[in-house]
Amino acid sequence: MRQALLLLPLLLAFLLPRGLELDRYVTIDDPKWLMRSAGFYTALARADFKETFQREHPGVTVTWAGTLGYLVDFPGYFKIAPQEPPSITRFHRLLAEFNKPPLDLLVAARVFVILANVVCLILAFPIASRLIGKLPAFFAFLLIAFDPYFTALTRL
Repeated sequence: MRQALLLLPLLLAFLLPRGLELDRYVTIDDPKWLMRSAGFYTALARADFKETFQREHPGVTVTWAGTLGYLVDFPGYFKIAPQEPPSITRFHRLLAEFNKPPLDLLVAARVFVILANVVCLILAFPIASRLIGKLPAFFAFLLIAFDPYFTALTRL
């Protein structure tokens, strides 16, 4: 019971700094990741697993989060997606034709990145509690929750 009482403030501490105003910024590579997620989602939906490979670096969690964002905000994207990956201009035109602002898709994807981070931290808390005690783990996780660098990275 005491652990549950500690988890509630931690949950709020993890969610509040990360979950607000997700539509206020766009980084330089967000359009690329939005397109890669679109390609990944399209390849999965078409069962073309070879085409799920989008880049030669580990962006798997980002493309999965983006795919979940598409499933929430634009589930029919794969039906209208071109066979070949479109240019950034063509991609934005395609979204505009269906009245889907890229920022809405980006925000939907960011929600899943934040949820994945929060779930991992909440699951790690009981382990840390057993290792170093409930109160030290609580304060350590509060420090993690409000770390500006970590907060910024989990909002991308």
